Amino acid sequence: MKHLLESMMDGELESHLQEDKASGNSNRRNGKTKKTVRGLNTGTFELESGRDRSGTFEPKVIPKRQLIIT
Repeated sequence: MKHLLESMMDGELESHLQEDKASGNSNRRNGKTKKTVRGLNTGTFELESGRDRSGTFEPKVIPKRQLIIT
């Protein structure tokens, strides 16, 4: 579950960065941040989510400030 969610969020970030590049913005990756989430059937685990330099990336798989996965 952890690997799947991290891969999906990484794909979202990559897509976001490509859109920015196509529109002429020079946005890049800026490390990763850790987030502890709780699944209803999986218990608590930690995810690493990528960040962008301009701070415009908003993940849709697990939005910012969401702690419980249903």
